[in-house]
Amino acid sequence: MLHYNREELEIAHRDRLNELIEFTDGSYSFLAKMLNVHVSTVQGWILRGRISKTGAKLVEKNNSLNKKFKAKYLRPDLN
Repeated sequence: MLHYNREELEIAHRDRLNELIEFTDGSYSFLAKMLNVHVSTVQGWILRGRISKTGAKLVEKNNSLNKKFKAKYLRPDLN
């Protein structure tokens, strides 16, 4: 298991969330629609700089996204 210090973890969260959004053509609303969440949920992830643990699990369950984005990839702090 990789270990991150706090700063590295924050950077990983932010970068991987941005990677996910770019993968969905940079559209918050498209990502929200794919995950069946409100666009404000995605906007909240952006403001916090990380996807929620629940959101990461939703991404992993999505057939269009799960081959590239596993929950553990988006949130390395998940157990």
